[in-house]
Amino acid sequence: YGFEGTTQPFLTTIRKSLLLLPEQPMQPRIHDARVGYDNIPKRKFNFDTPSIAAENYITRFRIVPSPKDVRSYLKPQQPIVFYIDDAFPPLWKKAIRKGILDWNKAFEEIGFKEVMQAKTYAEAGPEFDPNDIRFNCFRYVVSDFPNAMGKQTRVQEKFCKQMCCFTVMS
Repeated sequence: YGFEGTTQPFLTTIRKSLLLLPEQPMQPRIHDARVGYDNIPKRKFNFDTPSIAAENYITRFRIVPSPKDVRSYLKPQQPIVFYIDDAFPPLWKKAIRKGILDWNKAFEEIGFKEVMQAKTYAEAGPEFDPNDIRFNCFRYVVSDFPNAMGKQTRVQEKFCKQMCCFTVMS
């Protein structure tokens, strides 16, 4: 990352977030390379043959219908909210918001409505922190090299997604 080291002391901050997982894990789903899901590779040992087989599992958000919604289109108990960094230029924010909300069309095909929401950092509540694992963020990062990152937990269930848009400054 360009850090050459130093003999002088310096201060750094490291932050970790812990999240209580739901008691009931989601059913794992095998990844199909023909479909564009994020996936996590796992290795399984077979005691019968003895061999090791590679399996990839998809990651996805937990979408559960709200128990009080009995209409033909169901609202989720907890919508998926992405927070858009206020550092994006206004035109970019508009396009990013549209891209996030366009996913609602796909969810309507399976009977859900208003699953995806998009808010700016400024529209977030007082508990919002872009570094908190509970919040999905679409972040603007200025960097001297192109990069990407994401974070999530548990093999089959997404709890948080950090999408970063790196703007290369040379």
